[in-house]
Amino acid sequence: MLLGLTLFGLTALRSRPMSQLNWLPVVAGIWYPLVYLFLAAYLYTHDGGYPHKYHNGMQMMFLMQFVVLCVFGAVVAADTTQEMEQPEKPGDGQDP
Repeated sequence: MLLGLTLFGLTALRSRPMSQLNWLPVVAGIWYPLVYLFLAAYLYTHDGGYPHKYHNGMQMMFLMQFVVLCVFGAVVAADTTQEMEQPEKPGDGQDP
């Protein structure tokens, strides 16, 4: 799922499907694996010892991930609502 989100984000950077914050899917898709890989590597290299000195930083990263995913969801929902509200133009190739 995060790979799909990251690939969508890379595509969004080029095609600009949203009116704003097109970089947000890339950030949301990359942060999760990076933080969890860091935590797993730390636990592995320190024989399972919890990184107490990084606890506040990790909490801040989890909070930022949560906020980024919420903002991304809000932007996508707002753009979808705007697209659905636009009236269709006659002659758009649709059958009468």
